[in-house]
This record gives sequence, structure tokens and C-alpha cells, in this order.
Amino acid sequence: MNTCEYIPMVSVRLVREGKMKYAVNENMSSPETVYKQFAKLFRHQIQEKLVAVFVNTQLMPMGVQIIGIGTASSCNIDNAAIFRSALLSGATGIILMHNHPSGSLVVSAPDRESTERIIACGKMLGIDVMDHIIVTDSGYLSMRETTDIKFS
Repeated sequence: MNTCEYIPMVSVRLVREGKMKYAVNENMSSPETVYKQFAKLFRHQIQEKLVAVFVNTQLMPMGVQIIGIGTASSCNIDNAAIFRSALLSGATGIILMHNHPSGSLVVSAPDRESTERIIACGKMLGIDVMDHIIVTDSGYLSMRETTDIKFS
């Protein structure tokens, strides 16, 4: 005798949770532009925060998401969360940003390792990781410009 069970039918949707102002005619082609547009998300933070900016082929922002909030010195990264939102947004690229509450503009070993892992995930999905920008209250550092990491 055959028995049947039911499994749920599911769908996944992108939820727009609010809006953020940005300069309409500026694409995200330079780390300075990205920093100017999104640094306000990191001001006076005492915990690390990871943000992903989703861009289209013209490098125009399609959305921004706070991926994670951690401790004063680290933030766990959920690669699936980054790419789930990128895919649902229809993004062709991602720009990562995270802050260093300590004020240090030095790329740590965990910063480097997580960035390389995220780039590898993006390659499998056809989504370019364009840069990873470290932000402090006094400035920023572009890992694309200052490291030998192979960004898309």
C-alpha cells in the first residue's frame, strides 16, 4: 500500500523595508562615492556592521542591506544572506562595506579570508563582488585598491 505525505509549497520574496536617499546621478564606480553615499550607516557605531550594496550593470544602486551586526571587533558573515538578497534584487554586483569601531583602517586576516570566500561564492552565482570597503568615523579603505585580492 502506497502512503502519501504532503510537503509545503514555498516561495521567496524580496521585502522592501524602507528607503534611503542617494545622489541619483552617481553610480558606484569609485570607493569614494560609495563611502560618501553609505558612510552614514556606520557613524558612531560601537559594534562591527556588515552592509551589502547591490548594483546593476551600470553600477547604480538597486538596494542596500545590513547583513550582520557583531561585536566591537568582529561580525559573523552569512554568505547565503548576502547572495539571497542580491539574487532577489536582480543585482549583477555587490559592494561590501563594514566598519572598524576601533578606528583602524588595516585589513585584518579575517577581513581578507571572508572577502575571498564571498568572492568565490559570487563567481559560482555569476554575481561580481566589486569591492570591500572598511569604514571608520575618520575615513575609509578600499580593499580593491589596497590589497592583491582579485575582485571581479
